Amino acid sequence: MKSKLLAMLVCCSMLAGCNVIYRPDAPQGSRVSQKQVAHLKKGMSQKEVIEVMGNPTLQPMFEPSRWDYVYLRQPGDGKAKQATVILWFEKDRLAKFVVEGSENLDP
Repeated sequence: MKSKLLAMLVCCSMLAGCNVIYRPDAPQGSRVSQKQVAHLKKGMSQKEVIEVMGNPTLQPMFEPSRWDYVYLRQPGDGKAKQATVILWFEKDRLAKFVVEGSENLDP
């Protein structure tokens, strides 16, 4: 009887511990920081942009003058956070850029 009770206690304690699951942060895409965005200036060449930002995450096939940098961070204990930086070029020079979700950029 005591051994059955002990075995039941051990099983219950093991099952109670299964509810605690570690979920690591899962960053995806191009890691983009506020510092990188601050270095962007209109008139920069594509090569200079690559030196600052790295290669783009997306380069739409039908709009080659547009580059997208998408950064998605999924904290293990929370909701996914996304930041997107969209760049447009004219004659291989940065014409304009837009930052969406700037509060989700790395510092």
